[in-house]
Amino acid sequence: MSLLLAPLVPSPPHHPLTDEITHAGVPGVILAVEPYQRILRLLDAGETVELDETAYMRLRARGDRRPASEPQIRRVFALARVAGLVAPDGRADREQVLALVHRVAGTHDVDSLNREQVQDVYDELERIAERARPAARAALP
Repeated sequence: MSLLLAPLVPSPPHHPLTDEITHAGVPGVILAVEPYQRILRLLDAGETVELDETAYMRLRARGDRRPASEPQIRRVFALARVAGLVAPDGRADREQVLALVHRVAGTHDVDSLNREQVQDVYDELERIAERARPAARAALP
């Protein structure tokens, strides 16, 4: 007894390029793969590509109105220390941080920042840290 099963879903229509490659055999496959090989050779040309992480994070955070996470808020204070906003006890000076947050994000409550605002604060703290580095190097003996 033989049983013939019909597919429940019709098979997708054939694409002219895949049909052509199928009918052309191996030479057709080689022709279809050649453009991809050229791209891979270009990518392996020995040039280095570097990700601009600041630009990437800025783009990623744009328009993100979700509340900033606790680790993101902690990072604000860590970056503040790096930027030199330090209290006499060595910790980040909360008053200076809140003043900066107000200037950049328009709020005095650092815990209410959204992800876009916290990225703006990060960017400003990194600019402050960059300006502070040459002065710190000059102070070294």
